[in-house]
Amino acid sequence: MNLIKRNLPVIIIGLATLAILVVIIFASQRQKTQAPQLQTVEESQLVAEHTYIRGAQNGPITIVEFSDFQCPFCAQVNPYLKDVLAKYPTQVRLAYRHFPLPQHQYAKAAAEASQIAGEQGKFWEYTDLLFENQENMKKEDLLRYAKAVGLDEEKFKTQLESGSFSSVVAKDLNAGRSLGVNSTPTFYVNGQKLALNSFADLENKIAELVGQLPKDELPNTELIPAPDTSEATPPETLNSLQVDQTYGILEIAYTNDGFVPDDTTAYLGQKIRWTNNTDKQIRLVQTVNRFPELEGGITIAPGKTFEFRPNKDRLWGYREEFSGNTATIFIDTPLDIEEF
Repeated sequence: MNLIKRNLPVIIIGLATLAILVVIIFASQRQKTQAPQLQTVEESQLVAEHTYIRGAQNGPITIVEFSDFQCPFCAQVNPYLKDVLAKYPTQVRLAYRHFPLPQHQYAKAAAEASQIAGEQGKFWEYTDLLFENQENMKKEDLLRYAKAVGLDEEKFKTQLESGSFSSVVAKDLNAGRSLGVNSTPTFYVNGQKLALNSFADLENKIAELVGQLPKDELPNTELIPAPDTSEATPPETLNSLQVDQTYGILEIAYTNDGFVPDDTTAYLGQKIRWTNNTDKQIRLVQTVNRFPELEGGITIAPGKTFEFRPNKDRLWGYREEFSGNTATIFIDTPLDIEEF
């Protein structure tokens, strides 16, 4: 009895500690079961008057992307976003907001350049080139891309040097910061911020929302097998022989590591030959649809080739659909050869 009296304070403290632990454990379990509710942001906070929209202009599903032209992941996700828009052409639209990060030296100027291109009706063509050429974003590169997409070069240069659209980029930055954006890419889908761990997360979210649409708004998902275009050769031009004699054939190999070369120059009318050196079928798709005859993609079986003669100049980008490997060809005008 005396032993109990002597240890009574210890027993009381022990019981009190145990009771506190039980309360903490119970409270934490309740917190785990109560998932936080996502706050929906009004579209007026996400889409500004100067914001460019791609896809279904009045579609029921809106993706807002805060992006940086020097962000590697932004470049990787760009073709996947275009695939989503192609898959749901009347349901999904993409709104692009600038969020150039301070550690990226050329991102702000690239953002301003894209807005200048947009004023001349070539925002998306220009942004595609930027993402395809992240390693080359100095002023001379921005001017070169302006020429490639057919902009008024003098006007572009003047506006770039004067910072005509710096305030527009600043508005996007401030809008993002007010929402708590601190990294790129950051996505909002129908006003809710999306935690993106992989491309599949975005695709799954869009598929979920599309599945909730009324039946009359659902896309036609019937798949039409792509024809095997291996070794298909478009008609040759009148000056093909002269071009071939002067410049030869541009050989591009596709390997397990991608296109070799992945950045090269060709000439109007020059024969370009792609060879699939892998053991799997590949499919070439344009990142910007400049050649109608290549729309829908080109399938090349293992060990087979595809030949094509470009009839339009300037920079052209394409990728392998399944792997995402990209490549560019600057198509120049032949010297001392009659016009095509």
